[in-house]
Amino acid sequence: MKKLFLVGGGTGGHCIPINVVYSEAPKNFKCFILTDNRGKKYFDNIDSNNVIILRDLISSQSRLANIINSPFLFIQSILYSFKIKPDYTMGFGGFFTIPVLFASLIMRKKIFLHEGNAFIGKANKLLFKFVGNIFTTFNETHGEKLIQNKNSFRVGLPTRSSKNLENKETNKKNQLKICILGGSQGAKNLSDNIAHSIIKSKNECKKEFIVYHQCRKEDVNLVEKLYRENSIECYVNVYFSNVTDILENTNLIISRAGSSTVNEIICFGIPSILIPYPYAADNHQYYNASVLKSLNCAEIIKDKDINTHLLSSLINKIINNPQRRESIKETLKKEYINNPVERIFKHIEASRCN
Repeated sequence: MKKLFLVGGGTGGHCIPINVVYSEAPKNFKCFILTDNRGKKYFDNIDSNNVIILRDLISSQSRLANIINSPFLFIQSILYSFKIKPDYTMGFGGFFTIPVLFASLIMRKKIFLHEGNAFIGKANKLLFKFVGNIFTTFNETHGEKLIQNKNSFRVGLPTRSSKNLENKETNKKNQLKICILGGSQGAKNLSDNIAHSIIKSKNECKKEFIVYHQCRKEDVNLVEKLYRENSIECYVNVYFSNVTDILENTNLIISRAGSSTVNEIICFGIPSILIPYPYAADNHQYYNASVLKSLNCAEIIKDKDINTHLLSSLINKIINNPQRRESIKETLKKEYINNPVERIFKHIEASRCN
């Protein structure tokens, strides 16, 4: 049996794909997850014996802390490589992966990278010069000439919806489902302005809405109260563990533009209004959102431009046009790359012959 290290920490954008790859790995592979304290919450469903938490000397995400922590992470990675003897290592981006993958390089392991965004991250850009093998998500990855590289393979992004494509008609006949996903980069304007915009649209469209709204903990009660007072059926929470169930038959998503969310939008074929997180590294969320915008399947609003009038007009534009919603679904169906995990392991297996 082959052993594979899956490496990534910090955010859901790095850790959710790791969880999916672990869960869908073929039986002839045994996977171990290497993550940090911030990432461990994304692996509660996985056998703890196969989740390795690498410790930091300094609990901070500052540049200085990363530099100080790197040798410590490198040493731990070397020790676990000696103990477990993996055949392959696969990194999913983020600074955390740099010392861990350099340890695998020293141990002469076969290494792969996965880039989930439409703009290659700094860590993957650095590591690619040494590793050479990278899996990409979108048709074009900005920031590096990867698409022409013989060791670059577009496999798509392993998402929670990879095997959940058969939608069931569960909505009431005249009920429109709207889902708001703030991700780990939620903010008050993704709570207050969006709630007021939906209320305005409901009054203008004279339609029945059901709203799933993910927001900050401190905003939950306020947002829920706003919807209830305006007779809108709602489910408001800090986190939805059953997001793929919620996305079935969703008519509109309003969200940040993290890679996992954008790929779930593509997978389910949902029209979207995207508000890229303005402080994302290299503005990568804007590039992710632009993938959908270029297909005429999404609207993009800059964070600083959010207001009730603009947002409600965009909501109305989508909600009042069922033909466009159906067209978007068909367009995105052609864009979606199915079986990303199967594709990943196919390339890993093929590398044994090289």
